[in-house]
Amino acid sequence: VRGLVRRYGGLPLLLSLFAAVFPVAYIIVKDAILHDGWRHLNFVYAPMVVAAVLFWLWAEERLKSNRFGVRALHVILVLTLLEPALFIARNPGYPYVYFNMASGGISHAFGRFETDYWGLSVKQAVRWMERRGILHENMQDTLVVSTSFIHNLRVYTKEKYQGKVKPIYRRFNQRYETPWDYGVYPSRYIRGGHLRNRTWPNSKSIHAVRANGVPLTAIEQARDDYAFRGEAAFKAKDFAGAVEWLKKEVEAYPDNEAAWEKLAMAYANLGQALECLHAAEKLLEVAPENVNGLFYRGFARLNLGQIDQALDDFRHATEVNSDYGTAWYYMALIQSQRQDYAGATKNALKAIEKMPKLRPAYELAIQLLEAQGDRQRADQVRALLARIQ
Repeated sequence: VRGLVRRYGGLPLLLSLFAAVFPVAYIIVKDAILHDGWRHLNFVYAPMVVAAVLFWLWAEERLKSNRFGVRALHVILVLTLLEPALFIARNPGYPYVYFNMASGGISHAFGRFETDYWGLSVKQAVRWMERRGILHENMQDTLVVSTSFIHNLRVYTKEKYQGKVKPIYRRFNQRYETPWDYGVYPSRYIRGGHLRNRTWPNSKSIHAVRANGVPLTAIEQARDDYAFRGEAAFKAKDFAGAVEWLKKEVEAYPDNEAAWEKLAMAYANLGQALECLHAAEKLLEVAPENVNGLFYRGFARLNLGQIDQALDDFRHATEVNSDYGTAWYYMALIQSQRQDYAGATKNALKAIEKMPKLRPAYELAIQLLEAQGDRQRADQVRALLARIQ
């Protein structure tokens, strides 16, 4: 270290190490939100490179009197470069999804960290569809392709196919609300529990773009219209019809989490608690910690008299998604029935905070505050309720 200090100066070394370590440590300690991952920390990369170079220089200096040690150090350096170089060579279209082996590699990162967060693998999905003849320049009919990365899909198809490929934007969990021919969905907006469960890509997928065996983008084909018909029936409030179509979908594709989710919702609307519970549990088998699966399992359990389990499900739903206002409301409802007025009030107000138009939460909060003799706060909540259209 003294040699490095003499060569480069103490202050530059200290500042380089500080710039490399402090921002990352601060973000970890503060649990700061980083949107789109690495781009918020690009400025850290340069001092990290400097710090890494300084480490190798330090190690080389310590071993300079040992010729064998220096050679061994150089071999180690080459070996540490070899693995990422091989990854880049294998995955030239999206090298930025690399995770080093010390962290477990991309296989361990899958479902825990973002991988292809810019959706670059959409290009490889389009190229695969071209190789299979699904997309070609002599197409007669327009092909509707659904995706959560519509800009990327347009870039790769608009000029080449002159309107014969029609990209439409649909969120992953709403992908069956509109009919399409093919769906191109990167892992970006799929919850980690679902990915870690290795049930995506599902049985409707005809191909997956992968990096070292880890899926980045899946291509689904609309082989039948069960899911679309089920969604349409549900939207029309024909819940019995929705159940019939969605049952066909899950019989054909039992790992279709979206169909199980909407099936649970349809059963809930029909007042069929036992069937709702079954559908919600099947959904959670495919996609653990699916927030709607947790909510509807709790809703079904509440209606079946399984109060403690229902409360656990609603609480778990708010842990997965703290903005799930309806789950906060049902927690408050159960607590009020158990005369836990303080806890119920807190959660009812939390439901109002998360869903400002949820009228039952206001009404419950007013009742709870009045029961505790707090008429002033009850009137404040009543005034807020009066503003809701």
